[in-house]
Amino acid sequence: MPVKFILILGLVFWGCDLLDKGEAQGPDVIDAGVDDAGAKERVVTKTPAGGIRVLHIRNDADERIAIKITYPEQARYDDGAPVVVNVSTFFTNNFGFYKDLDAEKIGAIHISYLWPGKADDTVDAVSDGENDYGGENAIAALRDVIRFAAGSIDDENGVNISEMSEITPLLDNLGLWAFSHPGLAAVNVMASHGDTFPSLKYFVGRENPTVDTIASVEVGYWEGDTPVVNPSYSYPESYSPLAITMDYSLAG
Repeated sequence: MPVKFILILGLVFWGCDLLDKGEAQGPDVIDAGVDDAGAKERVVTKTPAGGIRVLHIRNDADERIAIKITYPEQARYDDGAPVVVNVSTFFTNNFGFYKDLDAEKIGAIHISYLWPGKADDTVDAVSDGENDYGGENAIAALRDVIRFAAGSIDDENGVNISEMSEITPLLDNLGLWAFSHPGLAAVNVMASHGDTFPSLKYFVGRENPTVDTIASVEVGYWEGDTPVVNPSYSYPESYSPLAITMDYSLAG
């Protein structure tokens, strides 16, 4: 038998012996703990105290909703930080994540989000769907954001809010904050979907209109200390709970 053939045959047997002994080595895998089913354990990168985390969750239609979490430098309490969802504006133009409350400065975790169809190019975040300006799509998205903040649903990578940061979120201390017309969305989401986030503890509203018809600045507004008045608007003739009616036929 030729020497080359014997050498090759020996190498083949040697390689098979290594495989049988489990000594063959592949690429390095970081923290790839494997359970009986062969699934790899997740490796979660924790956001440090004072940091910001941008992520996406998915709704029932598999559409993405963008969320931004701002963490405090230090939790308000020894056992963790309260969680506050900042309800975003929807009547007015809003570019990017909306934030009018610095909850992190009092040791709370601040959560903002993008309405369906909105984007924030500075952090490469976008929410899928169509913007309906506070309609059913928007309210459903806000519902899912609150459920995420409550720990009821994970992000699109299967990571729960409770394991995302060095700051521990107090999921039993969850609230909503809304300034001006976003209060309408806050009330609507609680009225329509409140049973899906039973752990919501409070709602703080500042200067919220009771109905959307009185949120319109078209009828007049204050510019500093100066009232800006629409002469076509006359109360109570022009007002009803469902609509504001003004006559512009004489407008030049």
